[in-house]
Amino acid sequence: MNFGYIRVSTDRQSLDSQKNVISRYCIDNKISVDEWFELEISSNKSTQQRRLDELTGKLNPGDLIIVSE
Repeated sequence: MNFGYIRVSTDRQSLDSQKNVISRYCIDNKISVDEWFELEISSNKSTQQRRLDELTGKLNPGDLIIVSE
């Protein structure tokens, strides 16, 4: 499975711009994103609050996480 992970913590960042970067990368590399994780939360929060625990719990060998920043 392929996961897209997008997180912003300031108003200077944009979920849409990060998603567009990942989408363009996927098109260029013939990859599809099966599930997106989109969050507006500070990096100072716990891994659980940033849904990293949830994401890593879904991973299997061969899975891919794509991030833009």
